[in-house]
Amino acid sequence: MTALEQYDRLESIGLWKDSADAQRREVIVSFGNASLVLSDKNENPLTHWSLAAVRRVRKDGSAVTFAPDGETEETLEIDDDLMVKAIETIQSRLRRGLPKPGRVRWVIGGGITAVVLALALFWFPAAIARYAASIVPDAKAEQIGRQVLRHVTEFSGETCSSQLANDALGLLENRLIGTRSNHVLILELGARNSSHLPGGLILINRRLLENFDDPEIAAGFIILERAIEDENPPLLALFSSMSTANVVSFLASGEISEAALKRYAETRVTGQSPLPDEANLLALFELAQLGTRPFAGVLAKTGLDTSGLVAGAIPPAQQRPLMRDGAWVALQSICEGD
Repeated sequence: MTALEQYDRLESIGLWKDSADAQRREVIVSFGNASLVLSDKNENPLTHWSLAAVRRVRKDGSAVTFAPDGETEETLEIDDDLMVKAIETIQSRLRRGLPKPGRVRWVIGGGITAVVLALALFWFPAAIARYAASIVPDAKAEQIGRQVLRHVTEFSGETCSSQLANDALGLLENRLIGTRSNHVLILELGARNSSHLPGGLILINRRLLENFDDPEIAAGFIILERAIEDENPPLLALFSSMSTANVVSFLASGEISEAALKRYAETRVTGQSPLPDEANLLALFELAQLGTRPFAGVLAKTGLDTSGLVAGAIPPAQQRPLMRDGAWVALQSICEGD
C-alpha cells in the first residue's frame, strides 16, 4: 500500500489564509493525487497544493503552519497530529523520487567536463596538427625537411652525390615527378627501402641502385613515396607526432624543437613504408608509363600481397623505357663520388 492510499480517506480541519492580509478561514484538508486539497464546508475545492512542494513554516504548540513552495503568501495551519504526520510522511516519499538539484548539477557538470576532456584529448590535437600543416608555406616546409634530413643522416650517413650521377638522377626525377617540387636523395636507409620528408624530399636506399640491374625498382619506390605523400602529407605526420604544446609553440614562434625533429627523423628511417591505396599507386605508374612487376617483386619479399599491383599494371605496349643504360650505370655509382 502506498502512502497516499494509506491516507486517502484522512481529513482534518485547517485554518487557511490566501494572502498575508486575509482573515484565516476554516477549511477541510484532504489528500488528492499527490496534492493537498483545501475545500470549504460544502466540500467545494478552493485550492490544490503539490505535496512535494509543501513546506513547513513554523510550529506553535501543537499547531503546525504549512505553505506552498514559491512566491505565494498562502498559509495553512493544522492542529491535528495525525494529519501533520501524514503530510510529512507523504512528502518524504515523494521527494525521495525527485532528482536532487546537486546531483543533477554534478551529472550535467560531469558530462560537460567529459566532453571537454574528450575534445582536448582526441579532437583538438588532431585539429591543431591539421591547421599547422595547412598554413606552412612551401619555403618553410623545405626548411623543416632539411632540418629533419640533418637528423636522418645522423642515423644513415650523408646523402650521395656525384656530378655525372646527379645528371642521371635529374632525368629520373623529370620522368617520375615532372613539375612537382619533389627532390630525390640517395642514401643508406638500413632495412628501409624508401621514405619521404617535408618539403618534397624523397629518400631512396642506395642498395636499390647497387643491388639491382633494373632501374624500375628504384623508380617504383619513388612512385610509392609520392602516393604515400599524397595520402598522408609529411608535415601533417610531423605535427601529429608532436605534443599539442609543441605544435602551439610552433604556431607562435615558427620553430620546432630539435628534440621533436629528431624523434620524427627516427620514424622516417625505421620499419617499412605503408602501402597507399592501390588504385592511386597504379594511377601514378600509369602516368609514368611504367610496369609494376619489378617493383612488386621486391615489395612481395616483405610479405605484402602485390598481386593486385601486377594485375592492374598497364600493358607492355603502353610502357616505355625509363632511361638509357649509360645513365643508369652512372646513377648506380652515385655513392662512389666523382
